[in-house]
Formats: sequence, structure tokens, C-alpha cells
Amino acid sequence: MKNIINLLSDPLQTIKRIVFFASTILFVLHGCQKDLELNNVPTITDGVEVGATYAVITGTVECPIATTKLEVQVYPAAAAYNDTTFAVEFTTDNAFELTLTDLLPTTDYSYRYIIYSSADSTELKSRRFTTLAKSAPKVVTTGIDSITMTTALCSGNVSSDGGEAITARGICYSTVETPTIDGLHTTAGAGPGEFSSTLTGLTAATTYYVRAYATNAIGTAYGEQMTFTTHDGKPTVSTSNTVNNITQTTAVCGGTVHNDYGYEVTARGVCWSTIPNPTIADSYTTDGTGTGNFTSNLTNLTDSTTYYLRAYATNQNGTSYGEERTFTTLGDYINGHKYVDLGLPSGTKWATCNVGASQEWEFGDYYAWGETETKEEYYIENCRTYHMELTNISGNPTFDAATVHWGSTWRIPTKEEMEELIINCSRTWITSYNGVNGYRMTGPNGNSIFLPAAGRHYNERHIGESNGYYWSATSGGLYWAEHINFYPDNEFPIYSSYRNYGQPIRPVSN
Repeated sequence: MKNIINLLSDPLQTIKRIVFFASTILFVLHGCQKDLELNNVPTITDGVEVGATYAVITGTVECPIATTKLEVQVYPAAAAYNDTTFAVEFTTDNAFELTLTDLLPTTDYSYRYIIYSSADSTELKSRRFTTLAKSAPKVVTTGIDSITMTTALCSGNVSSDGGEAITARGICYSTVETPTIDGLHTTAGAGPGEFSSTLTGLTAATTYYVRAYATNAIGTAYGEQMTFTTHDGKPTVSTSNTVNNITQTTAVCGGTVHNDYGYEVTARGVCWSTIPNPTIADSYTTDGTGTGNFTSNLTNLTDSTTYYLRAYATNQNGTSYGEERTFTTLGDYINGHKYVDLGLPSGTKWATCNVGASQEWEFGDYYAWGETETKEEYYIENCRTYHMELTNISGNPTFDAATVHWGSTWRIPTKEEMEELIINCSRTWITSYNGVNGYRMTGPNGNSIFLPAAGRHYNERHIGESNGYYWSATSGGLYWAEHINFYPDNEFPIYSSYRNYGQPIRPVSN
């Protein structure tokens, strides 16, 4: 109470204190407002592409409050705000672009942004750019198309006028490098931008060099050099993608004549040789005239031989050829499966790979004796020939997997044929033939086959990976069958094993 009385007893002092406290509160509130305003200040990220008489300003507005309008004021740097103001439209992501033209070369310009939002407008700090000096144009050679014997379509693009008007532009061309407007050239209008010109009066089958050009008051500029060769007037022909129906002595292919260039195609077909790039100086077919598709039948080929083949087409300008294809005629094959004549006394032919394999080092499929399909498990209980009275199943379509899967005269060899192989052939243990071990069996005539050590299946397991087991067609009793069993440096014996084992089969034929 005493303090109150004292204050009231001194009115002037009281007023001073009230003013002090009020000022303090206003200062604090003003600072809070300034902090709030700083947090809402918009920003712009931009960049400027400049030429001698133009500038392109692009950027993005970042504003916490929705932006309603953007203005850009541009003025010479030395002047006051005697400016030109441009209203700029921007996309939903607040990106914008402004192109300024008719600027002065080598001149400093300033610009500033005014951003309007629903709450207020904000002027950002001025920024600067300097235009370039006037120069020769910038021009690019962009392409060559529609090439014929005597014409071609070439194109270019004047990307900058260098600050002066483009008075001429076009394509210059020559049969020597670095053509200029002092030689052959076209005229394709004026001004900046894309253009094209058709070159005429060209010589067939000739290589030309071309450059786009553009001219202004400063000088003439050239684009990158490109090259092309005029067509020779021969037909355009392609070879069929595949060679079909290949046998020991015949094959079928063909092609398509796409364009005769105004000169009748008098002959077409395919040519072939045992060396690359065959021509009609080699063997060839004749399959009609004119454009379009054709089919060719190749005959009198040699078995087991690789041939190179191309389609061809001829008109009065000459002969042209399609893409080269390669194929190999069938060799010693029976029903699509290759055999080797080892020179054995019986004349028996041995297959080069196991049933289920396509290469001689592949293991192929595994069969229980007398069964013609593979399976997941090889038990006595699921062996259909176990305890069946059979003596020789070679060539029997009910029990011989080779006959079933390869057909024709292919069959499982008998025990006697296996013995003939062992007695009459020398053998060499081969390690890591495409990652596989096995024996190379060489017959009296020097021909050979490879028997991979493929192991065998028993129950659910694959066993004997270092051994080779091959079924014969000969039974060894009600429960057994005869087979080769080999491993490194053994005597290559023939054993009897239970019929339920899953073992490979190497077919033979008479």
C-alpha cells in the first residue's frame, strides 16, 4: 500500500514508468512480428542464358504463402528505375521463363523480382547479367536423309544469330573435306531456326562431305562436317534370317528385293560358298525377277560342311548382296542324331552323345534298365523290369529308351557290341573336357567317341561321379543287367548291376 501511495503522490514519475513498460511491450511485439515476416520471405532460384541481343531468364519461386503474380523489372545497370516491367506467368510448380530481346551487345543489365502474394508484395534484391559481343552465327549440321543416286536431303539449325540478322543459311557440300560457300552450296532462307535443303545433281556411288552454314554481318559460320555416299543404283536386297530344311546335301533359304531404283531386277536368288562373302561367281540359284520375296532351294551340297550364303539381286547397274548367313549341312546322321563309324569289324555305328544330350561331353538322361522314361527316384520297388524275364531288349520299342526317343534304327548296344568296342578301340582318359572327365575311345580307322564319366542314380542319390556306367541291352538274370563300368586306369570291365539303377545310354545303329 505504501508503494501505491508513493506512486500516486508523484504523478509524473508514474507516467514515465507506464510509458517505459508500454514501450518495452511494443518492442517485443515488433520483434515477434519481424521474425514472422522473415520466415515468410519468398525466394527465387534462377539462371540466365545470354547472347548478344537477348537473354533468357528461367527460375523457380519458393514462397510459403501462395504466389499470385510475378513481375520482373529490367533496366540498364547505370540508370535509375526507368525500368521496363514484365509480368511473368508461371506453372503450378512456380517455375517461369522470360525471354528478353532487342538488348544491346556487351551491356550490363540489372533486373529484380516483385512477388505478389495474397498477403503482400515483396521486392527482391537486384541481380545482373552482361550481354555478349556480336559474333558470327552458331549453326549445327543436324542430319542427312533420303539418299538416292543423285539427291540427298540435309538439314541444319541456326541456334544463335550472334546479334546480327541471319542473311543466308543452307548446306555446302563437296567430294573433298571441309566444304565452304566458295564451292557448291544451297540457300535455305534466312533467320535463326531449323532448315533443310535438297542436294541435287549428285554423282552416283560417290562420297560427299556436307556442312550447314549461316551468314550474318559479322561473318559465316559452319556446323560439324557429316558425310554420306550416294546410292549406286543397284537393287536393295536382304537375306532371309534363317536357313531351313538343312539335310546332308540340300537347304532352303531366300530373300527380299526391296527397291530396284527404277531399273528392272532381271535376276535374283542366293549364292553360296565354303568361304565368306559368296558372289554369283560361286554357286547360285535363279529365282525370278522383280522386287518382292523369293525362296531358293540349294542342292548338291556336301555333308558335314559349313557354307556361307547371301541373297543377291541384279539390274542394269550391277549386282548387290544381302546379309551373310552361315549354316552347316548334316553329316553322318540318322534321324537327326550324329554317329561315328569307328571302323569296327561289325560295322556298328556309335552315337556321338548319350540319350538326352546334345553334346558329347553332356551326361544326358538316366534310365533304369528296360525303362523308357526318367524319374526322380530309382528304387527296386518302382523298377518295372525287376524280376521280369528278359534277355535282350535292343531295338524293342517297349523296353529300349534309345529306340523310343531317337527312333529309326537307334538302339541300346548289346553286351557283345560293348565288348567289340572295348577290344578294338584304344582308350585315353581325358580330364576336364568342358569340365567333364571320361574316356576317348579311338577306333581302328582313327575316328573316336567320348564317353563321359556321368555316374549313376541310386534311390534319390547321384553316385559314382568319377565312374562311367552305360547300360547294355543284355540281361544278367531276373534282377540284373550287363553294363560298362569304367574309371581312370581300370580294365574297362563289363559288370552286372541291379536293374533299378539309373544309368546313361549310348545308342548304336547298324
